[in-house]
Amino acid sequence: MERVVAGAKGEQGVGVTPIRGAKGKLHITLSAAEAAAVREAARVEGKSNAAWVASLIRARLNQAPILTATEIQALEAATSQLAGVGRNLNTVVHKLHKTKRWDAESAPLYSLISAVTLVRDKVYAVLAAGAERAKL
Repeated sequence: MERVVAGAKGEQGVGVTPIRGAKGKLHITLSAAEAAAVREAARVEGKSNAAWVASLIRARLNQAPILTATEIQALEAATSQLAGVGRNLNTVVHKLHKTKRWDAESAPLYSLISAVTLVRDKVYAVLAAGAERAKL
């Protein structure tokens, strides 16, 4: 095991302790104000301090958006809504094909398309918000 610490005593620094296997630990030293800011950001996003910092690092390394717990729940709800819309669309299409009234009964399809578009726009808005926070 190797330990590397940057910064002199009393200075802000980073310590990295590689651990055998796929995981490792990262030790950081923050000022009181920085630590308070981390605690507040983690609280707002519904995460522990370590989980918040880890998600920030992972998002930055992967160039991915940073999502809050609320945004993740919103995406899960949107996914559930889209699944329901998909089931409804499947039912409508089967009924229209079975009754051979595809042209006469296409209005429900347009309603479903509108619903899908609304949910899609919400998902894109959540992702855009996360992407904006990922910019450092």
